Amino acid sequence: MIGKDIRFLDIFFALWILSVPFYQIGLVGTLSADNLLTILVLITWTFTAPFSVGDKSRIISISIVLVLIFIHVLIIMITFTTRGTLNEFFSVLSTELKFKSYFLVPLLCISNHSQYIRALVLLSVDGLMISSAAFLQATGLLNLSFSRSVAGDRLGIEGISRSPGLFANYGDIAILLTMTLLVVVFLYPRLRFGRSVLLRYPFISLIVLGVIASQSRNVMLSVLIGFSTYWFFIQIMLNRAKVRGIKLLFLIPFGICALLAFYYSLPAIMEVIVGSGGIRGSVLDRIEQYQIAFKLISDGPVLGMSAEHQIRHNEFINSVHNLWLIYMLKGGILTVLPLLGLIWMSLRWAIRPISSDGSDWSIRVGATVASMTMVIFASSMVYVAHSSILFWITFGILVGYGALRSSRT
Repeated sequence: MIGKDIRFLDIFFALWILSVPFYQIGLVGTLSADNLLTILVLITWTFTAPFSVGDKSRIISISIVLVLIFIHVLIIMITFTTRGTLNEFFSVLSTELKFKSYFLVPLLCISNHSQYIRALVLLSVDGLMISSAAFLQATGLLNLSFSRSVAGDRLGIEGISRSPGLFANYGDIAILLTMTLLVVVFLYPRLRFGRSVLLRYPFISLIVLGVIASQSRNVMLSVLIGFSTYWFFIQIMLNRAKVRGIKLLFLIPFGICALLAFYYSLPAIMEVIVGSGGIRGSVLDRIEQYQIAFKLISDGPVLGMSAEHQIRHNEFINSVHNLWLIYMLKGGILTVLPLLGLIWMSLRWAIRPISSDGSDWSIRVGATVASMTMVIFASSMVYVAHSSILFWITFGILVGYGALRSSRT
């Protein structure tokens, strides 16, 4: 009976991952397949938890993660507990719980290495679907009525417009396509079914077509960060005695700042290459957003804006293209510290040595997790990540693997 329960959990978890690309399609009213499967997976996990959460070390690691997430949500809710109405309180709470559930599902369900690899492979299938849909929509071969409207081109390629495909925003497609490329390029060659170049090369080509179809600075930034930080973490893990933790502390922020500078200078570069004069506008708009956000944060830097001010500026808050500024507006510095702690823990868990497995495979997987952690961190600075399904799903997978890896050291 126990085996059957766990097998059902794995099946539901796999279906949940494969349903993610269709999160804009409602099956029961506004509830999509991933919404319904989230509830089903969490209920199933609840009844099988004693047999699937793993050993004591992993339970401790997950407990620490859950405490940090609880603190993060609690600080946000304190504002509405003290200064908001009951209806406003439950509205904000339901929103936070919805997106945090996407973090919890992979965190709780990934209890062994095989499940983690299976989750990455399934996500790469999602990436294939998203790339195909984005390219077909960008070329006019597919019309998705529920999708974000196709915008004008940025690369100057005739017949190809900008398109996020099945997704609602370019941040989601940036995270998924970058993770898919990393998995296919670096991990597929070590998997039995992925060794054939007849599988990998067409797969990579389709993902590249998706990148071209998106024509998104965020996608380009994420791919660049993904591959450069993968190489960086490989060097750390292969030459641990030569690379100290203090270098990690200084090199990563420096690299992220350099890449963000590239992100904001890209419109000017594209104007020179393509000759388009309208690309720079979105960057100037976002810089203006940040200036206004910093001004509002200065009124409540510790616990964020009052409930009254949040309601008044709700539309602006939810449009700011920066996760950290959004949460500082909602809960001040105290609400972003737990998330920064989780990102640091994910990095530390990913690159720490494993005494029982120092193989090339282990190093590749650890470097992939570490590089994707940096991708979601950097990407969250340039799009509305607080309400992004892919941000929280990917974050949950990475932290879940970190908790698993921490228990094997």
